[in-house]
Amino acid sequence: MARRGSRPYTLAGVLVIWEIANVVSCTATSIRGSMGIDAGYLSRTIDSLGRRGLVAKTEAADDRRYRMLSLTKAGEAAYAELDARSDRSAAAIVGRLSARERA
Repeated sequence: MARRGSRPYTLAGVLVIWEIANVVSCTATSIRGSMGIDAGYLSRTIDSLGRRGLVAKTEAADDRRYRMLSLTKAGEAAYAELDARSDRSAAAIVGRLSARERA
């Protein structure tokens, strides 16, 4: 859900993308546990990211009740851009600090 021109993802969407990119064997259950997010809201967020071509679901090999979540190529590109934006934002904040404040 685009809210502003420079923010094409909701906060929940960004956090889900980050979780999928950084957690091995990621499932909605594991995201729910780490984020403490409502199951329905998480499901809608994952479905939205899936419709946008950013997230793929595959059946877990060891338990067919679970779906493993992964980023598609487009999802990986989105994650890389979000990570780069985060780095730039942090650098801008730190860049305003004096050497003494950075220490």
